[in-house]
Amino acid sequence: MDNTILFSERQKFKQPWLWLILIGINGLFLFGVYRQVISGHQFGTKPMSNTALLIAIGLTFLLTLLFINFRLDTIIKKDGIYVSHGRKKFRPFLFQVLKTLAGSPPAK
Repeated sequence: MDNTILFSERQKFKQPWLWLILIGINGLFLFGVYRQVISGHQFGTKPMSNTALLIAIGLTFLLTLLFINFRLDTIIKKDGIYVSHGRKKFRPFLFQVLKTLAGSPPAK
């Protein structure tokens, strides 16, 4: 078996609009925490409790970290395609198996 890599690619979330949305949401919650928890003024006309606000900012930061760390690694070799979703172990999609799954082409 030949393990020569013919092609490899790493994809990450690099869309500017996505990062603007995530940074905007994080900034809004950071401002809310500063205004309500640190300064003692209510944030908005119907403010959340301090605990709910801290939980919300924690969840938005975790979501942002997920987008920062998530990636898709793809390697193409002579025997198939290998895919990894940020894990160390690659999942193989062998060409022999893909051909049997595809079957014969549809009749015209």
